[in-house]
Amino acid sequence: MDLVKLMTVDAWLPPNTDSLARIAARTSALMKSLATIDPLFRDFFTAIVPAPPIPVPLDEPSLARTIYEFGRLGGVRDPVGQSRYYFGASTMPEPKGPLPTRMNIEMLVGAPKANRVWIQTDTDIEPDPRLTRYDVVKKMLFALADAFAPRFSYASPGSLDRDLIVPDGKASPLFTGWMALVPQDLAKHIKPPPAAISQTRPDGSLFMAATDETFDTANPSHIAVSKAMQAAITPINDWSLFKPTAST
Repeated sequence: MDLVKLMTVDAWLPPNTDSLARIAARTSALMKSLATIDPLFRDFFTAIVPAPPIPVPLDEPSLARTIYEFGRLGGVRDPVGQSRYYFGASTMPEPKGPLPTRMNIEMLVGAPKANRVWIQTDTDIEPDPRLTRYDVVKKMLFALADAFAPRFSYASPGSLDRDLIVPDGKASPLFTGWMALVPQDLAKHIKPPPAAISQTRPDGSLFMAATDETFDTANPSHIAVSKAMQAAITPINDWSLFKPTAST
């Protein structure tokens, strides 16, 4: 079995110019939803230089101020004037070295170009098995999609080489990996592979997964279904998905 050394749940958002208040509301909703999945996700911390790590507040006005201050990390005088916000938080304060039980949230949002929010375990270390379970990763994927309404989201172990799944190394924005979630307007163009796990959510979005086991890149059947899922999204796998849209 190929050990998972990184688990990523990733959401690609359309270009938008969401306000700081709207970004804070989405972020708060994500963190509250994650807290219902596992006790590990009850608290998040962020580091705003030069202060030590601080708990991330979940009330929206305080969270907006925290995101604003985090945006000043790069020496930006007024992050409100930037084309996007960057924010990061972890489920525990930064110790020396990676931890198997830590989850990290990072986001680049509020930009007129493509935006992204992702959740991932620490790098270069095998994560706690409960962070790579099918049910937990699936819930994280749904929580991220419900909070940020992405154009596409997926979950995948870092050991799954995109070049192994994407035919001929074709440059395309979307990668299904282990699991994928497609919004209703795009789902109508996709026929899930028979071997994939598939589910239509109440909002019409389509969920697909290559397996309900922890994904193993040494398992040929897991790889085969992931490839079939990648082929299934061909009708929507286009950069035009990320054309500018009005802020909501």
